[in-house]
Amino acid sequence: MKKMTKNLGFSLLELMVVIFILAIVVVSMLQLFLHTSELSGITGNKTTAVAEAQSKMEQVRLFSFDNVVGTYNATTFALDQLDGTGSISIGTTNPEITSAGNELLEIKVDVCWREKFGSILGEDTNLDGSWDSIGEDRNGNGVYDPAISLVSMTTRR
Repeated sequence: MKKMTKNLGFSLLELMVVIFILAIVVVSMLQLFLHTSELSGITGNKTTAVAEAQSKMEQVRLFSFDNVVGTYNATTFALDQLDGTGSISIGTTNPEITSAGNELLEIKVDVCWREKFGSILGEDTNLDGSWDSIGEDRNGNGVYDPAISLVSMTTRR
């Protein structure tokens, strides 16, 4: 008498289903890895841009108060460690305070740059340090939106 043995292997259909599920999981994990890698690069560049903007801000704040507006207002600068530009604007924040003899200036440093894969952070799409309201207002709000914007106040010492 012949004994019947149970087939303990997988059928072709079961094997194809498992391969399909594994392919979906592997592709999803790869996409997640690539996305987090890109975000990590952007975060590192933001940290670098903030450091460069802070350095420029300190350079302006340490400059002679009497000459700071004429020297730095409406100027642009190239970023040292990123492919990008920054702009500096200096103005009085409140005319009543300034006319009363308490000189207070607002210093604003804006920074935009190009990422490794070509995307530009900020609305200065041609990276020339100035904002054109017609061609560079990507979100249509009528306001310049840089990637990094630092604002500080300074007064005569």
